Amino acid sequence: MVKGIVYLIIGTVGLLFGAVQPWIIALYGVLIILAFGVLMWQGGLSWRPGLWSAVTVGFFLLVTLGQLIPLSQDFLGWVSPVRARILGEAAGILDTGMGANALAYSVYQSFARWGFIICLGLFFWVCVSLGRSRRSFSAMVWVALAFGIFEALYGLVQVLIPGVGVWWVPANFASPGYAKGTYICRNHFAGLMGMLWPVALGVALAQGEWENRKGIKAVLSEDHVGHQLLTFLMVALMVVALLFSQSRGGILGIFVSMVVLMGLLRSAVGRFRWGLRIALILLVTLVAVYGGQIGFNQIVERFLQIEGGANGRMEIWEQTWNMVSDHPAGIGLGNYEVLEPVYVDAGSPGIWYRHAHNDYLQLVVEAGWAGAVPLVVGFFLFLFRGIRRAVRIGFDVGRFRLLVAVGALAGLCSMGFHGVLDFNFQIPANQVYFVLLMGLVEAGLWPKMAHS
Repeated sequence: MVKGIVYLIIGTVGLLFGAVQPWIIALYGVLIILAFGVLMWQGGLSWRPGLWSAVTVGFFLLVTLGQLIPLSQDFLGWVSPVRARILGEAAGILDTGMGANALAYSVYQSFARWGFIICLGLFFWVCVSLGRSRRSFSAMVWVALAFGIFEALYGLVQVLIPGVGVWWVPANFASPGYAKGTYICRNHFAGLMGMLWPVALGVALAQGEWENRKGIKAVLSEDHVGHQLLTFLMVALMVVALLFSQSRGGILGIFVSMVVLMGLLRSAVGRFRWGLRIALILLVTLVAVYGGQIGFNQIVERFLQIEGGANGRMEIWEQTWNMVSDHPAGIGLGNYEVLEPVYVDAGSPGIWYRHAHNDYLQLVVEAGWAGAVPLVVGFFLFLFRGIRRAVRIGFDVGRFRLLVAVGALAGLCSMGFHGVLDFNFQIPANQVYFVLLMGLVEAGLWPKMAHS
């Protein structure tokens, strides 16, 4: 039952516009809690939080939960003077007493976001525990890649046939002619592809002993060569779909992933053998062939464009920084859109920026410095810990586990980089796949350890 729920979540959470609607978030939150509860009842929770995760994530959760607690007028004025001043002015206009108030501008919205983050933590726990099993680890990977290839194919259809929209939403609603898959925003689709294609490449490399020196005839005569070619084709389709999303942050993330992936393969597997080089040349060739059939000129033009429209990202970040300066203790999770009209000048009527287009900056705005810094530090500690483990342990954990974990680390780095330029971490489906990749790293590199 637990495995079925987890596979259902992995295979469907992004199908309805990235799960951005509140009722969809609630549904998947219930499924995650159900899976965790059943697995705990069965005694199958094999992972235990280590010191680094308890301190960083735990402190973040405590700080953001504390933002929901009503504070006295004097204490609120000391912690967040601007918040206290706004409430005082509102009380004066209404001719009422100020009373006790929380740091969060919308307590309900903040608590809902906090609750889903708890669900993401439980999902990580479940994925790591199931991932101790070789069969479950492999199944989670293949379900995620099956979803990824569906999204990639859907996105390429949208490029080839510009009239194709996202399910029942017309194509002219947003970004017609771009690859978006089942996401409304092409940048979020690019974030998804950026996470999944390195995992698919890890699977492809795991199907052959590329570090050994073999002749071409010997390689082609192996039984699994057909499966390898199909997997490389899958990787190529994901990369091409990412390219034709024309998301600059997502495309730059490809290079970040490649640097991390090649560095880890070189350190963990050893010297680059000719077989690995051939595999990469094959991948680049497939991308060039498929992309060339559609045309790369639009992608080049996209990179040559100067940020236009209403406000560029730099202007949004500058105005958002004023929000940070006024609220060093944070405004509550999910509350950026509440204060955005006050601080961010859209430049054109009818335009409303619900997010800061920089996940790290928005995290500081919402969680405050005390909440944001531990969480970001915890993420980079997780990456450093995983990279160090991959380099040290090599194929001792098994070829498939190691190369999938290496691909997942590269995907996490891509998402981490993309977060500087966009708001993928605000999309629930991408949050789920991000946590899944973290689970694959943990279960892949520590398959027999109960503590981490």
